[in-house]
Amino acid sequence: LVAVGTDKDIILTNTTGDLDLGTITAAGDTVTITNNGGNITDDNGGTLNITADDVTLASSTGVGSSGDPIETTTVSLTASASESSSPIYIDNTLTDLTSVSASVKDSDVGINDDSTALLTFDDSNDDLSCAVTGVDIIFANTNGGIAINSLNAGSADVTLTASGAITQSSGTLTAGTATMTAGTNI
Repeated sequence: LVAVGTDKDIILTNTTGDLDLGTITAAGDTVTITNNGGNITDDNGGTLNITADDVTLASSTGVGSSGDPIETTTVSLTASASESSSPIYIDNTLTDLTSVSASVKDSDVGINDDSTALLTFDDSNDDLSCAVTGVDIIFANTNGGIAINSLNAGSADVTLTASGAITQSSGTLTAGTATMTAGTNI
């Protein structure tokens, strides 16, 4: 699926079953994919799935898999999975991300930028880490806590939201501005 010209956004919605992605291109524009009926999965192996300036992926039961993540080329990435045990796995290549937003219901997250682990959340211990500076980070765990583990966004902004507590397991939190909202304590 290719959008030709300028201001040619792609919006794709599925309501039943998994949505298997091939190649979607909206260079310079926006791709929004919503699957209320299952997973958003990679149907072309290691080949790039989405090229756009802004990419939004929203699924009920997960985005990509640890063995076959969704491959993107974008500067702004938003991903969410609304049900428990619904992980998010995305590899971004060829462009540097400037902002990442992820929301899960106590599920694993693995978002890489040029093969570097950008944002990682381990649902077994609620550890959240970020290893790439200069990227605005928004992360929400809608069914549990967040344990900060070496989250370094440099001068970029970090926004964390948890239905449980936000704690620090190790390392430091470095950000231009850090905003935290917790259901219990910080």
